[in-house]
Amino acid sequence: MNHDLDKLARKLRNLDTLLGRLAAAERRKELIKIIRIPGWTTPAEFLLVSSIVESVSAQLKVLEELEVNLLEASRMVGKEARHASKQ
Repeated sequence: MNHDLDKLARKLRNLDTLLGRLAAAERRKELIKIIRIPGWTTPAEFLLVSSIVESVSAQLKVLEELEVNLLEASRMVGKEARHASKQ
């Protein structure tokens, strides 16, 4: 398999861009304003929105864990490769 490191680096930079957009708080600030409007929602709609917020939070926690594991594993691979080349 060809190791296209430039392509992988572009994908990582794209990931950084996507995560940066997700981290921007404008949409959440707008949602907080919307939910404060009197009569905004029915109990069923409230449950739906609440469950989506919980789901997004859970998914973000998984993404954070994946990113930590990716970095840790990448560091380990690099160490093993450097160690093998010295022998």
